[in-house]
Amino acid sequence: MRKRSRKRLIAWILLAALPVLYLGEERLRGEWLLARYKRQLIARGEKLTIEELTPPLPKGTNVMILDAFEAQKLLDVGGRLRREFPGFAMALGPGKAVVSWQRDRWFDEELARSGRARWSGDPARTYTWDDYLQATETTRKRLPDLRHQTTNQSFHIDLDYGEGPALLLPHLSAFRGACIALCQAAAYDLHTGNLDRAIENLHASALLTARLEPGPLLIDQRVRVSMGAITTEAIWEALQAKRWTDPQLALLQADWQSVRFTPQAINALQMERATLAASFPGERLFSTELLQAYAGLLWDLGWEGPFAALEGIVPRKILGSITPPMLDEMVVVMWRHVWAPHDQRLFLESLQELIALGHQADALRTLKILFNIADPQPGSLNGPADLATFHKACQPEPKHLFSSVFLESLERSLTKPARADAWNQVMLTAIALKRFQLKHGHWPDELAALVPEFLPELPIDWMDGQPLRYRLRDDGSYLLYSVGADGIDQGGSPEPVDEANPDWMNAKDFVWPQPAIPEEVAAADAETAARAATLSPPPPQMDEAMMRRYGLLPPPEPDDADDAPE
Repeated sequence: MRKRSRKRLIAWILLAALPVLYLGEERLRGEWLLARYKRQLIARGEKLTIEELTPPLPKGTNVMILDAFEAQKLLDVGGRLRREFPGFAMALGPGKAVVSWQRDRWFDEELARSGRARWSGDPARTYTWDDYLQATETTRKRLPDLRHQTTNQSFHIDLDYGEGPALLLPHLSAFRGACIALCQAAAYDLHTGNLDRAIENLHASALLTARLEPGPLLIDQRVRVSMGAITTEAIWEALQAKRWTDPQLALLQADWQSVRFTPQAINALQMERATLAASFPGERLFSTELLQAYAGLLWDLGWEGPFAALEGIVPRKILGSITPPMLDEMVVVMWRHVWAPHDQRLFLESLQELIALGHQADALRTLKILFNIADPQPGSLNGPADLATFHKACQPEPKHLFSSVFLESLERSLTKPARADAWNQVMLTAIALKRFQLKHGHWPDELAALVPEFLPELPIDWMDGQPLRYRLRDDGSYLLYSVGADGIDQGGSPEPVDEANPDWMNAKDFVWPQPAIPEEVAAADAETAARAATLSPPPPQMDEAMMRRYGLLPPPEPDDADDAPE
């Protein structure tokens, strides 16, 4: 009897030990596979550490080294105007845009209609350039110093990228705000006929955008793309002016001739990989509270948990006793102690696929590939890149808790830079066309006439790798366009993709618009006045922590108790 009881006890002990052994083996196997994959990446020349990807100091002696708050103070020239400025290149029907600097007055509601602002307390009011001057009195006093700092001195923003998502980046809002202020000032200069000052402001805006080029974070490149879009609209407005000289336009063209957005965004993905992997699954980046929030998101993403598998096997009464918070806690414990190495490996593999696809698209000069990530079509990748692991990681699963939630936000991380590259090429070609017209008195019959005097080579369309589309119209104007995000030439269709947001930079084909004639602007003003009382509600504000990170709120005051000596 004793022998039988002892055998039973040993059997129960072994049965109890099996899950522990399995979980221990799962953890060790995950760490081994993770270490092996990291070695493979390093052998292929991939950079995996923050130190390798941190931007070096700029060369030269005239370099200011600033922290984020010093940079914010240096670049902050005041608020971002909405009501008092008519809005850059507002879309007015397909293929047409309003030239802001040609206006004498405008309705406040126009900004709401253009999508740049969605609220106005006084929608029926009209504004003039006198309102702009009054509202920007302080800002305009600071612009000469901003232009001097931007054009005559380099600065390096010293950040500790090891802080990951906790890193404060207040300088980014100052960068974008300064870009807006410079472009708005350029529009006023165009309105008053001061073309020399307009070029100075647009040149400073281009240099300011270039200062963010080495920024290693995705948010750096997103702000840079936004600044590029703002300046593109301002340059479109500038090209509607007369009396330009070729040196002025040549300077404007040179500012953007070598600018690329997609390669820098790919580099930023590498830093995102390094910063998130550095503490994986360390407490600093992955606190229990944060992981529980991620686990809760799995339900929103479509994960049904164990309930679907246990339905019909376990009584509903018992299933009902397992609440989502309890399940979240179970998932967090298992992920932190068992699954984290597996999740990190999947995260690295998936992000590497996305990075490789970006490099492939850039090398093929067909960035339309990057728009097919979320919904891949047969043959859409045009090459050996395979995103099978990436799409697998985006499926909600507790074992891949972090990858399931985070990677989905990166699906479209390269689409805006790709769109910006396409528009930059269109803009450069439009400047070259203006220079040709300035010299010869007419538009060229084909883009080949711009080479090599005004362009180094025939401009390509980054959406399909073919030359940009161009032809003369019967009315004496021209049609210049990229085939757009879908890569399909629709004959230069300027129809917006989203009717609710008729922005000409988001149309079926990326068409360089023609200026609206005064009669069209007057008709639009009458329509605006008729419906000025109907406005959308104000947009939701970012949460306090997010606003503080990007400098929209001041940092919290230090706790006196924490600073007191022990």
